[in-house]
Amino acid sequence: MTNPFNDCETIEETMGQMAGAVSMCWDPRPTGVFDSESAAAFVDAAIARVKEIGRGSMMTSIDALVERLGLIAFRLDALDDQLGRVGRALENHPGRPAPQPVSPAPSEEIE
Repeated sequence: MTNPFNDCETIEETMGQMAGAVSMCWDPRPTGVFDSESAAAFVDAAIARVKEIGRGSMMTSIDALVERLGLIAFRLDALDDQLGRVGRALENHPGRPAPQPVSPAPSEEIE
């Protein structure tokens, strides 16, 4: 079965089309007058709730990401401190060879 909502371009359109489609899933099919205003109100309420859920989910994800980034920053600061201590210890080590000047790399012509 192909997705009957493939042509829908928004959540609102998809939800409206879905409401109409499921209203015809009865056996026997209902007869009478379809109350499109009531159906639209249900669709609008469902869309509002979906958006609320989405915002809540997104905020939870953002909060978790901020927490992880804070932990990473803390660990990077600790690593920087450790590297600084190691560097100072190496500079003061009695067996450390004298620093050698760094020569610039020879330039190469690009053809």
